[in-house]
Amino acid sequence: LLSKDKGEKKKKKKEKTLAQLANEYKISNNLYRATVKESSTFAGKKLRELDITKKYNVSVVEIKHNNQRKGFPRPSSASVPNEVVGPDSILNENDTIYLLGSFENIQQMSRENKLKMLDSHHLEGDGNSAGKDLNFQKIGISELVLMSSSKLINKPVSESGFRTLYNVN
Repeated sequence: LLSKDKGEKKKKKKEKTLAQLANEYKISNNLYRATVKESSTFAGKKLRELDITKKYNVSVVEIKHNNQRKGFPRPSSASVPNEVVGPDSILNENDTIYLLGSFENIQQMSRENKLKMLDSHHLEGDGNSAGKDLNFQKIGISELVLMSSSKLINKPVSESGFRTLYNVN
């Protein structure tokens, strides 16, 4: 921790809201939903098998199984237990998946694997952002600042241990 000058007045910490974080990182412009159709090549497979990130440059941030969500942690008052989406998560027919990536990549992935896209693409700044109907309070967003001396510098996020240590994607 860095200490303050004794003469310096204590500043009130201003926290960002989820909406501010989503806007700052343009998440609402790159977060889309799709449903796994019965005929989808994704149905019944683990994310590890599908290798979505490598093939399409898209990340699965949450899976909604029959009205139950699996993904980013939610407040402890949520009725569904907190589970983190990982390589062993299985996609089932009629699951809704929350995808982070470019519209074009997600559209290609959906077309090739028989997914039904639930969101459409709108140009940034037109007031009709693709993620406007998404509830970021349920999905969750975390902001992290790394110090220059952090052991995480130049290390892939997959090696950080965040999923295990902090129950986050």
